[in-house]
Amino acid sequence: MSFIYNNMVISEGINNLDKLTYFLPANILDKISGLIIILKALSIAAIFYIIYIIIRGIFSYRGMKRIERIEEKADTMITKINLANKKINKLLQKK
Repeated sequence: MSFIYNNMVISEGINNLDKLTYFLPANILDKISGLIIILKALSIAAIFYIIYIIIRGIFSYRGMKRIERIEEKADTMITKINLANKKINKLLQKK
């Protein structure tokens, strides 16, 4: 939904920019037409970059959660190993 809304806003902004070009004199329009094309390209690149950052953040979050689960499992294993070592030491001391 948000992506569709953003596309509508962008396309409307481009249409408004195109409407602005009708009111400008030809000599000014020739000077800023390159700038307008560059700004359009930069806005599209910025949108793709924002999407990339969001996707990268999602994958980073999932990776961090996976690491936390592994750490929890390792902690429980260490606790069990320490408990087993204590029991073994008690048995060895009794002999």
